[in-house]
Amino acid sequence: ALTQSARDIAAHAQTHASGTVAEIDRLLQAASTLQSELASRDEQRLAAWRDTLATMAATMRDEWQQASTQSAEHQREIRDTLARTANDIATHTQEQANGTIAEVARLAQIATEAPKAAADVIAELRQKLTDGMARDNAMLEERGRLLETLGTLLDAVNHASTEQRAAVDGLVTTTADLLERVGT
Repeated sequence: ALTQSARDIAAHAQTHASGTVAEIDRLLQAASTLQSELASRDEQRLAAWRDTLATMAATMRDEWQQASTQSAEHQREIRDTLARTANDIATHTQEQANGTIAEVARLAQIATEAPKAAADVIAELRQKLTDGMARDNAMLEERGRLLETLGTLLDAVNHASTEQRAAVDGLVTTTADLLERVGT
């Protein structure tokens, strides 16, 4: 009877062990399935992030290119304005010089006609030359101020362009870092 009880206990233990092993197998299979599903969801989420970050990087690249194009156009406009201003100043100076030469020629003609008129003409000529030189000096000073102002504007545009480029480069670097982190 003791032997039979031992066999019954052993059979019962064997049955219980078989049931436990079957339950462990079922739990392992369920865990494996769950892990596969989680990995699949993570892969889908990472793919969506990669796509979003790639789109953001492309948008930032396009915006940077537009900003660079606008900056170059602005610099061209400033350069053209500088050239027109310098040309206008040169034309105006030439016109004044021609006027002064014509006036000198007229005064010289008058001076040859009468000795007294010559003295008056010389005094008038001196005065006109002095006035002309004062005007020329004033125009040169104005031209210098204009060129200095235009130089300051060009420096400001170049500085802004450099800052824009640095900001865009920073955004591109940050995006690249995020893409790299998402990819790993």
